[in-house]
Amino acid sequence: MDLRVAFELPSNEAVCSAVEAGVGAAVLSDLVVRRSLEAGHMKAVRTDLPQRAFSILTHGARHLTGAESLLIQLAAAKEMETA
Repeated sequence: MDLRVAFELPSNEAVCSAVEAGVGAAVLSDLVVRRSLEAGHMKAVRTDLPQRAFSILTHGARHLTGAESLLIQLAAAKEMETA
């Protein structure tokens, strides 16, 4: 299937605003659209999209804080659950 990309926007929020304005459709995370869905500004269309990979990025010259280390541990544990 070929998609015609009409334009690109710089942020998730900009894409969300464009969809709310009726400019087109988009694929966005649940976290980005939650408020708009709850307010009835958008409608979710459920699809079976492929999973995607994420990376955890940290500053190369700084040590991890306790919270950062915990986030990495939680993400790794979640990955093991779904593998």
